[in-house]
Amino acid sequence: MARFHARRGAACTALAALFWVTSTFAADATLSNAPPSRLERLYLQHAAPLSGKYTAKNIAVVMLFARHAQEKRLPALRAQLAHDLLPIFSQEPDLFVDQLKQLPSLTQPVCELLGAFAQTQRDPEHHRQLPPPLTAKLQDALPEQQARVCLAEVDKASTPS
Repeated sequence: MARFHARRGAACTALAALFWVTSTFAADATLSNAPPSRLERLYLQHAAPLSGKYTAKNIAVVMLFARHAQEKRLPALRAQLAHDLLPIFSQEPDLFVDQLKQLPSLTQPVCELLGAFAQTQRDPEHHRQLPPPLTAKLQDALPEQQARVCLAEVDKASTPS
């Protein structure tokens, strides 16, 4: 019985620590002092893989959040996604493009946020363009029309206003 309570206590401590870390990231993600919305907390809790390696499912979830953030005009979530999408694409380019190909209705919001990555960096001028290997990956792997729409969104979002 004592062993059960020790495990339960350790699990509760780990859960509390995870909640603290997640809530800290969520507060950072809102880019303000306002508490994060429930949706932002869900994104921060579930979008990143526990193993550190993205799967097709994780990537599809992130892409769905991109469309939702665009439709609902959620600036804090859009900022977090703009910060996250390019590193995910860089880490798993094949999975990323495969998911985008399977979910063509998400092309516009996802590619817009890929282009908006520069806005999340300390030196936005240095990060204005998608790295050439990733641009080539989009051009080669996506159907022609989808690639054209995607690259146009990336260019539009990465052009200084």
